[in-house]
Amino acid sequence: MLFLVFLLLAIYFAVAYYFSDMLLIPKGTNISDVRNKSIRRTGFDYQKVYSSLGNLKEFSVKGAHDAEIKGWYYQKDNAPCAVIMAHGWGSNRTGSLKYSRLFEDCDCDLIFYDHRAHNESGCPYGTGGVLEAEDLITVTDWVQKQNGLKDAQTGWLGVSWGAATVLQAAGQSKRELAFIIADSPFENWHTATTERADKWFGKWTRIFTPALKLFVWLRTGTSFDDASSISHVNNIQAPVFLIHSQGDQSTGSQQSVNISKHLPDESEFHHTQWGSDHTRDITEHPEKFQQLVDAFMDKYVPEFGCY
Repeated sequence: MLFLVFLLLAIYFAVAYYFSDMLLIPKGTNISDVRNKSIRRTGFDYQKVYSSLGNLKEFSVKGAHDAEIKGWYYQKDNAPCAVIMAHGWGSNRTGSLKYSRLFEDCDCDLIFYDHRAHNESGCPYGTGGVLEAEDLITVTDWVQKQNGLKDAQTGWLGVSWGAATVLQAAGQSKRELAFIIADSPFENWHTATTERADKWFGKWTRIFTPALKLFVWLRTGTSFDDASSISHVNNIQAPVFLIHSQGDQSTGSQQSVNISKHLPDESEFHHTQWGSDHTRDITEHPEKFQQLVDAFMDKYVPEFGCY
């Protein structure tokens, strides 16, 4: 009986460790893999975007726990504004390029970077937005030293996991940014993981949650429960544009519905019914997406860049 107990415990923790690998270590995040996958799925024209962005400056900064964060900085001469973009899980800096079209008529500096554990950035593990939020703040401080711009001239845009990161960072830091655009965020790390695990494996996987939380803490030094955008959005000091497709098959849009209830007054939530899957509104319905963003910017930050 004692042997059987130890065997079951060993199996339990081994499975939990395997799940922690899936949760903490992104796969296939180099630029060519992500770019080729995006081209196959959406037909996105990367070369056209690259040619329109202008002069490229590669940069590297030290993020939380001294993780090296690398990215691209497209700097304009005397730019009146800057937009920093955060990609989703399993992607890299190129995963945010499709959003550059929202600002192609502006004269803003555009910044794209790799989250920790992705592509060229350091650290072996992601942390659900906990340390990523600190990294974003560090990148923002570095950019503002380069261009001399203030928070009121700087916007954040996040995609999926990156959207949860920008919401968490904005609430924690209470920075008075020009705006925040969040496309398809998750409510917290628990809802994000259980929702997908239920679809992929079944609800029986929830029995591993206690051990999973333990491994997250042991391997990253961060708390699983601290990775929560919804816990911080009521402290955000900037207008928020939140968008989520009702057809999202990866991150249920109800998570954004819940987030929207805690946003500051100067915010908009667009629960779209355009038939798009996860974060596909921008590529499948670019004109509609652009119109919504233009209207939001005209209303809340008309002094920003070209708006």
